Amino acid sequence: MIFPRRFIKQIRASYSAKLIFIFIVALFTMAAVLNFTFLNLQKTAYRDYMAKSGLAITRLLATSIQVEVFAENIAALKAALAALKDQDNILRVVVMTDRGTILASHSFNDGTQPGPSPSHETLYADIRRAAPFFREFPHSFTFWTPVLAMPAHGSDDALYFEDDTQAAPPPPVILGYVTLDISKEQYEKNMRQIFLRTGLIILIILIILVSGVSLIFRRLTQPLQDLIAKIKQERDIGDNRDDIGLLDTTVTRLVEDLDHAFQTINELTDGLEEQVDDRTRQLATANMELTKRQEYLEASNNKLARAMQGLQEAEGQLIQSEKMAAIGQLVAGVAHEINNNINFISGALPSLERTITDIRRLTEKCTAACADPTDTKLREARAVQRELAEDGTFDSLEILMDNIHEGVRRTTGIITDLQTFSRAEEHGHKAIDIHEAIDSTITFLDKDHLHPIEIIKDYGEMPLVFCRPDRLNQVFLNIMNNALHAMGPQGGTLTVSTCVADGRAHICFRDTGSGISKEILPKIFDPFFTCKDIGEGSGIGLAISYKIIEQHAGRIEVT
Repeated sequence: MIFPRRFIKQIRASYSAKLIFIFIVALFTMAAVLNFTFLNLQKTAYRDYMAKSGLAITRLLATSIQVEVFAENIAALKAALAALKDQDNILRVVVMTDRGTILASHSFNDGTQPGPSPSHETLYADIRRAAPFFREFPHSFTFWTPVLAMPAHGSDDALYFEDDTQAAPPPPVILGYVTLDISKEQYEKNMRQIFLRTGLIILIILIILVSGVSLIFRRLTQPLQDLIAKIKQERDIGDNRDDIGLLDTTVTRLVEDLDHAFQTINELTDGLEEQVDDRTRQLATANMELTKRQEYLEASNNKLARAMQGLQEAEGQLIQSEKMAAIGQLVAGVAHEINNNINFISGALPSLERTITDIRRLTEKCTAACADPTDTKLREARAVQRELAEDGTFDSLEILMDNIHEGVRRTTGIITDLQTFSRAEEHGHKAIDIHEAIDSTITFLDKDHLHPIEIIKDYGEMPLVFCRPDRLNQVFLNIMNNALHAMGPQGGTLTVSTCVADGRAHICFRDTGSGISKEILPKIFDPFFTCKDIGEGSGIGLAISYKIIEQHAGRIEVT
């Protein structure tokens, strides 16, 4: 009795033990209600299953012995009843007429019953009162069903032909009844197993829930338990003291201590006001100094902004200077190309005028012959025709026209490339074809260095690129002109390749020139740095190109 008393005292003293105990009692109550409800549901379901199975066997037997009952063939009925020996738990089968006379019966347990069963007269009375086809007794289930005979059709024609005018068939005729007793032994055994299994499952679930709840409550209340243990240790209080009362006493003391602390703070506040005033004056002085410092920084920032604006203007002037130099070179190349094309046209014009004069003379002779078709006029016209044919006038006319068309085509191509290259009317960003931009730039390279150079284009698949076309064309022109100058009069190969990798457009210019030494390679993008002789280069072409590519969020790499 000592252990239960000590356990009860611990539960009363510990608030967490109280919570766990209440929760466990609630869990057991819920488990008992759940077990009872589940068992009732299982019992009802299993009882319905037994009812459906027994009725199905009874109705099947009644259907199979219709003829024997109608003929009152006792031997055949007994044989049909004896065939049910393979069915488990069947105690007795009885076949009776519609008047209640027993035709045949068969017991499957040597005539012994596990308990009292309903009498024949009671069953027949229930059957005559149209009672249900199923009834449960303490030790057995009893099923009964009528043996029906379907009435014959009104005429033989109805067996072969459908007759819409024929009246509805009469109801079936009751020949007799079949009763079936099934033992409840297996039913009760299965219910005991269901009870044991359900109870075991719910017990396991309860054990898991109780263990989990105990662990969770211990973890949740551990900080408070530690606090209570520390309070008990400091005040030298035994473990049997009520935790809630101890916490109440402790909180009350803490409130009293806080009231005393607030009084002390109020007393100290009066003395701090003077210190706060002094500190406020110091902060005001510091704020004035910070304001002056901020004004000085704003003035310095304005100076820096003006200096930055001047640098940007200088950078724009440098870019414009380089662009004007490129335009000057471009104009020289365009003039040279257009002059060549004009030579095609101007060289063909004198011959074209002579040919037109001869054709006009032939036309006049033909016109005169048509107006006065005499032999003399016809001979003159034929003579002029033969003369022109022998001189090849008509063939030369086609050649002259081809030369003129070629000159016009080349001039048109130069103008198209010039528009593509310059794009003077476009100052913003737009999506362009990089390959088209490179091709238009090649047309305007330095002609003095271009003729001994072989340009190889190795273009890959590339989508449109969003950029400033005029700026990008200036970059291409600067880089390719540098490559031409590096290869010199002896010539070489300039390979231009493009591809897309890592979501970026890669454009590679590779030449067979003299190259750049490792010492000066890091300096080539510095403004005004050049390896050319004085007067041949400004040294800002690559610097401007680097700046333009940087503005396009790209980079230039040199090997």
